[in-house]
Amino acid sequence: MGHRHAEHRKAGRITGRELVSACTLVLALGMLIWLKLRLVANVPRTAYAQPTQEVEPRKPEPAKASPDELPQR
Repeated sequence: MGHRHAEHRKAGRITGRELVSACTLVLALGMLIWLKLRLVANVPRTAYAQPTQEVEPRKPEPAKASPDELPQR
């Protein structure tokens, strides 16, 4: 008759295999979060900011002469 491994294990004890599996899962999730933060943190701030526009004051356009003011031919 074969005995199961779980029957020999004391209640509340963590096996080496469970510990390795849990550590692997935590490390994998940590690396995914780190990668996501690294990608987001490297976005240049200018991608979100509105550039300041140097607006030159407009020069007044010369007034157009009315037909009465045109030189007579």
